[in-house]
Amino acid sequence: MSSRETLLKARRKLAELLLLDPQSPLETEDRLEGPAPALPEVEGAVALALERNPALRAQGLRWKLAEIQRKHEFNQRLPSLDLATSYKSNGTASASGPLFSEIREGKRPESSVGLTFSIPLWLNPDRAKALSAEMEEERSRVELAKQRQSVGFQVRNLLTTLETTVERLALAKRRVELGEKKLEAEGEKYKAGDSTLADVVRFQRELDQSLIGVQREQFKLLDGWNQLLQAQGGFFQSNGIVIDAL
Repeated sequence: MSSRETLLKARRKLAELLLLDPQSPLETEDRLEGPAPALPEVEGAVALALERNPALRAQGLRWKLAEIQRKHEFNQRLPSLDLATSYKSNGTASASGPLFSEIREGKRPESSVGLTFSIPLWLNPDRAKALSAEMEEERSRVELAKQRQSVGFQVRNLLTTLETTVERLALAKRRVELGEKKLEAEGEKYKAGDSTLADVVRFQRELDQSLIGVQREQFKLLDGWNQLLQAQGGFFQSNGIVIDAL
């Protein structure tokens, strides 16, 4: 009864999150069945995560932005040489009509070309901004290196957990096979009068616990696999979810 209550409340909570009717018949699509997935090679999985992990890619962009900002701030400290040009069309007529005609036809053009050379007289503010931008770039670089190391350890730990879960799942399935044989043998003994109903019920409960254990390990395997896909930046693609870029 307690499990049924928990199930009903979980379905209603999911319906609330999905903005559905509280009585919607929600069921899991994945029945936690099927063979265990083939685990990838460690170094290949780590390399893929370092290439596609969303957090790493975002931090890499922040580092590039900090690098551009640092170059900009350092350029502000340098002398500048600018080329300036101008062109004017003049008119000298006294009446508006001829005046505009002279301007439109460009009868009296005036042009100039010049160079402007400037040197910052007070470098302290620009120097402070440049040093601040340099420190921000270094901080972004260190943060990227730190996140790369963290993702590498995360992927390796997830693969270790998955390997252990696959082994535990195989053992749990073996327990189910043994439990079925024990229950079958005990049932034959009960039919022959060499066992009691209590013994049969006890073996049935052991089999039920073994079946629950298999589902528990299958869930852990699926959850761990999804965590690995998330670390590698491929969770959405593997589940058929496509996000169009704006």
